[in-house]
Amino acid sequence: MPQLRQGIRFDPERMTKGLFLFVAGLCKKTVIADRLAAVVDPLFELSDRLTVCEAWVAAAGYGLQIYFDFSGYCDMASGVGLMFGLVLPQNFASPYQAGTIADFWKRWHITLSRFLRDYLYIPLGGNRQGFYRGLWAAAITMLLGGLWHGAAWTFVAWGAMHGAMIALYRLWTKTGYTMPGYLARTLTLLGVFFAWVLFRARVLTRHYRSGWRCWDSTGYRCRSCSPAGSGPRRFRYRGWSTAWTCSPSASYWPFVCATVMRKHNSTLLPRI
Repeated sequence: MPQLRQGIRFDPERMTKGLFLFVAGLCKKTVIADRLAAVVDPLFELSDRLTVCEAWVAAAGYGLQIYFDFSGYCDMASGVGLMFGLVLPQNFASPYQAGTIADFWKRWHITLSRFLRDYLYIPLGGNRQGFYRGLWAAAITMLLGGLWHGAAWTFVAWGAMHGAMIALYRLWTKTGYTMPGYLARTLTLLGVFFAWVLFRARVLTRHYRSGWRCWDSTGYRCRSCSPAGSGPRRFRYRGWSTAWTCSPSASYWPFVCATVMRKHNSTLLPRI
């Protein structure tokens, strides 16, 4: 680092600022993130028994947990560096206030975003070789960025979803339409929270398979919700997303299951 070549000198002002930053990061981690984890982790473990409201709590809670956890670590690292006279780059800049998914990645994990841009996106052609080549480069970059977090399909799905959101955003900009700032921020936040659920999930295939196995081909009967030996329960149809609320995948798709539903012990009108 160039700062090390210049030598490190004790600076009381930097020491004070670094100590404050370290304490602030420690509070983010221990006071906020860890307390959120105590609420969110049991909800994800009981994913096959969550109501729609509980699924929303799990998704939003994990989105806040991972932000305060990660930004807390970065603040502590920056604070320690500052106490030793080293100025580390900022890694978070209020990412949940972003108005677009592209703006989100300029605010979230900024050092990783720069690395992906410089060593993946630009070598793949970036936006210098046409609009659609740029879409392809962005999708591949986010897919590999997801795989960078770990060798699991959940991370690949998370990266693929962010790549799809970036592609949709760029296609939207080509239309020339705009939307109010509050609506843009809300949609961006919902998309990010939706993707965090994939990031948090332990196994991706189990939830897809359970969704397919949940329904009997002869009628709207749920097998997985029935107690052993009691046969499939019936429940009343309340909307197109009712099927998701009785499958274990419901808790991982809270934004698809946003319709108000009854619990599994209601009755469904049989198919005619």
